[in-house]
Amino acid sequence: MNKMAHHAAHYDWNTWMMGLLRSALSGGSMALITLGGATSLGVSTWKTWTMVGINFIAMALYRMGEFLQVHDGPDPLTQSLDDAEKAADANIASAQKVAEAVSDAKGKANGG
Repeated sequence: MNKMAHHAAHYDWNTWMMGLLRSALSGGSMALITLGGATSLGVSTWKTWTMVGINFIAMALYRMGEFLQVHDGPDPLTQSLDDAEKAADANIASAQKVAEAVSDAKGKANGG
């Protein structure tokens, strides 16, 4: 289990969950069309809100299904790129220190 948790930590879960929730809200917001249609037809308030709720759930699930077809899981690449960027920054900093040390050594060797 610990190995599985270790591997799961290397995925971009936050972005994936945000996309999943956005797709649900996008689909659920389509339920507001039901509200306008039912009101114009004179359907009772209770039935109107019941239809809105049912449509919200149905469309949210539909849009989440579409999202999952395209993005079946979180992307591990984002975390890898972040790690690579941090490593590159560390390498640049150490290379600058080495260059300064070489420059100082040359200056001392030349009598400076």
